[in-house]
Amino acid sequence: MGDATCRAGGHSPQVSSFFSNAPWRQFDSQPSGVAVRQRGSDIFRQDDRAQSFCSLESGWICLYHLYEDGRRQIVDFAVQGDLVGVHMSRSEHYDSTAHAITDTVLMFVDNGRLDDLEKKQDQTAINRILHYILQENHRLHQRLTAISSLSAEERIAFTVLDLFLRIRRRPARSGDRIRMPLTQQMIGESTGLTSIHVNRMLRKLRDRHVVALKDGWLTIEQPMDLQRMAHLDINAYESICADASNVRLNAD
Repeated sequence: MGDATCRAGGHSPQVSSFFSNAPWRQFDSQPSGVAVRQRGSDIFRQDDRAQSFCSLESGWICLYHLYEDGRRQIVDFAVQGDLVGVHMSRSEHYDSTAHAITDTVLMFVDNGRLDDLEKKQDQTAINRILHYILQENHRLHQRLTAISSLSAEERIAFTVLDLFLRIRRRPARSGDRIRMPLTQQMIGESTGLTSIHVNRMLRKLRDRHVVALKDGWLTIEQPMDLQRMAHLDINAYESICADASNVRLNAD
């Protein structure tokens, strides 16, 4: 797993505090455990029964919905530290497919364990998972608002800043770089744009010295301009990222 694309933002893989700290330590002994999924493989598929969820220890995943006519809509990207496929019961079904964009390292947990927590009335554990879900819903609401109302250029700016904040968990500075293994088609499928339109918007952002995407690396050149274009409340968003990281990641 030496390929740099397997490590979001250049961080080395780490085990989430979600699993390593009480009351989640019980999950460590689950037989599913840690698994590697190669680039291009599906972790789970839309409409499959939600048997388990996972913590993304390294790599990138896209979550997409496939329509009957074959069109694909990427609903979100998962990066290191994210939880993917969380359902409160194994009787539920996944509403999207989780696809490995890069080689990934995952830690799986049976979704039935969440039922066990409820039966045991483990309020601390239940509060942690509910808090995580609420924070993610807040973030996804911002994303939905951006994709449905912003211009093409602004949607690209929002997507870039969204990913940066989730990977680095701090404000962007001029010259900051993160690994960006996304194709223009993927960016388009996540923003409702064609790959040609994405290419045009990325060129505009590069020519205006806002961001530059080259050879799989995203460089932020003018962070304040990027923030204004993204229409993203960075203070509120950083709070969301910080609160989520308390559940998902050990401190750097």
